[in-house]
Amino acid sequence: MSEEQTATVGTEEEVNQQGQNEEEEQQEQETIEMSVEEYEAEKQKEADRRVQQALKKREQEYKKELETKTEEARKEAEELAKLSQEERTKVEKEREEMKLSKEREKLETERKEFENEKLKLQAEKELSTRGLPSEFAPYIYGEDAEDTLERITVFEEMWQDALQRGIQENLRAKTPKIGGGKNSRFTKSQLEGMSPDEINANWEQISKQMAEGTI
Repeated sequence: MSEEQTATVGTEEEVNQQGQNEEEEQQEQETIEMSVEEYEAEKQKEADRRVQQALKKREQEYKKELETKTEEARKEAEELAKLSQEERTKVEKEREEMKLSKEREKLETERKEFENEKLKLQAEKELSTRGLPSEFAPYIYGEDAEDTLERITVFEEMWQDALQRGIQENLRAKTPKIGGGKNSRFTKSQLEGMSPDEINANWEQISKQMAEGTI
């Protein structure tokens, strides 16, 4: 076989091999695409199955509930049928009154909740207006608007008093102590500016000076 023939054969083999590789790659791609499609189909099928199960369960619950109510209504009708007209009228009236009572209780509860929310909002607004922390509103609001305002006024007084005490304690902690020991001596002006605690703390020296007549 000549060199030219050998080269031709080699080229054909390379072309055939390349074509075969491309075909295999295409088949693998199709296999992957089919697998994804199948996976998505299975996912959808499972979702549909769960939906159907939920619907079926709800339908069974509704059917059971309907049967229960129907049975209760049948029993009530049988009981009423055994009663005289007067007794039947009395029972029906009692049931109607009970139903109305429950509805009134529900409406009263909803009204109370609405009023409480409104009072809390009013309390928040009033606290903010007075420069007080509005987060205390849920603990302050009262039975009505007037009661709420009274509670806020009391809270404001307590709050301001607590702030004032805190400021005084803070200033007292930062104020250097007058005198430095047993040999410290005080003037009359210093004594007048001292707090009761400071006087007690330095009473030994103060009483000594008072006896001496130096203050």
